[in-house]
Amino acid sequence: MSIPNVYGVMLCATDSPGPNQNRSSFIEVSLPANHKVFSEKVTPISRKLDLPLLVHRLKTRTIGTTNPRACWLNIDPENLLAPMEWQDHVGNVVVVRADKKPLSIKDLTAFTDYVYEILSTSDPVHKEIGEPCDPRRYYKPGKFEEYMEDYPGSRNIDVDFSRV
Repeated sequence: MSIPNVYGVMLCATDSPGPNQNRSSFIEVSLPANHKVFSEKVTPISRKLDLPLLVHRLKTRTIGTTNPRACWLNIDPENLLAPMEWQDHVGNVVVVRADKKPLSIKDLTAFTDYVYEILSTSDPVHKEIGEPCDPRRYYKPGKFEEYMEDYPGSRNIDVDFSRV
């Protein structure tokens, strides 16, 4: 009996961090359901937003490259910091949904863009100009769903927004 495959995304390390990271650094992958990624813990931010994701670092950890989206996937939703091991020299990672439903590049891009929005509007510059900067406003029911409805090229990613 063959093991069914699960569809996820490989995030490739890059030397150009930021929200406009080259989209070619995303590769859709098909992994066996017993891949090492399924031994990882759900990332805190993805749990908070009710799209439980697992992130597994691949062997390559190239010096001088970054993988900002992998870092963003590992932030703590309260202090907005990722553990040190996710901040530099991360290398390539694979990302899958914990429920083993398919994860597309568009889904993961939308999710990491939302996390980037949380990070960018909660930074010290926004505090200095007096804008509200409490990241918890992004965790309110309906906020991520609203973002997904307006996201270019989005599709229903089968998230139970009633629990967000």
